[in-house]
Amino acid sequence: MRGLIGYLGGKSKVQEQIIRIFPEHKNFVEVFAGSAVVLLNNPLAKNEVLNDINQDLINLYKVAKEQPQALFEEITMLPHSHDLFDEFLADFRSGKHDTLSDIEKALRFLFLIRTGYGQKLPSKENKSSGTWGTSKFRKKMWHQPLKKSFWKFVERIQDVTIENQNYDYIFDKYDSKDTLFYCDPPYYGLEDYYGKYKFAPNDHIKLMRILSNIKGKFVLSLNDVPETRELYKDFYVLPIELRYGIAKNNPNTLGKELLITNYETKNLFS
Repeated sequence: MRGLIGYLGGKSKVQEQIIRIFPEHKNFVEVFAGSAVVLLNNPLAKNEVLNDINQDLINLYKVAKEQPQALFEEITMLPHSHDLFDEFLADFRSGKHDTLSDIEKALRFLFLIRTGYGQKLPSKENKSSGTWGTSKFRKKMWHQPLKKSFWKFVERIQDVTIENQNYDYIFDKYDSKDTLFYCDPPYYGLEDYYGKYKFAPNDHIKLMRILSNIKGKFVLSLNDVPETRELYKDFYVLPIELRYGIAKNNPNTLGKELLITNYETKNLFS
């Protein structure tokens, strides 16, 4: 199942590998939601939680869950327009976006991501996040691919608890021996991409310390760099490969990531 948006660092291309190593669990918590593709494709747990610190992202998910018909009608009426993209982005950066209704904010946020190059998150700090998508495939109505996937998404998240909290709060609230946490934080060295101060370099250390002391189990995705391997040297580490799809010179650039856990995965990953 696809999410409503794409996401830099999203796990749509490796979600099957990730889910394959999940142990049995009653409760499932996706701590850094992003595109939410892992939760969407994970077999239903008894209780599910989707969290992200990004207010616009969580507003989009809440509106889709609670007011789907109203949002869908707005989506289908909004034309594919470069001028609208520039207007919405300017409003986002000026703060005008924050004064809009929840439905209008969700609509504009979704439009900016799905029509922007690489489906990058709009950001007030990161000026490179506001580039109109130039792919020939963008000539079709921006919402055309959503007509089927939107309602599947809405149905899937009806029983999911949606949170807009910092990660440490989520661990404090939901940790138990029956809980599996999936963590996909910003890549090491790219913390500012999703907005300054939302996840600082020192948060990697803080997150590792929290994960070292939880009652439940966790799966953590991070980029494969020496700093990551050193930080998590006392845990189980599985290297995986994936193809990045937005590199201009090579759209199939091969990347390396790590799946890090606090439980043995060798047999599960075979």
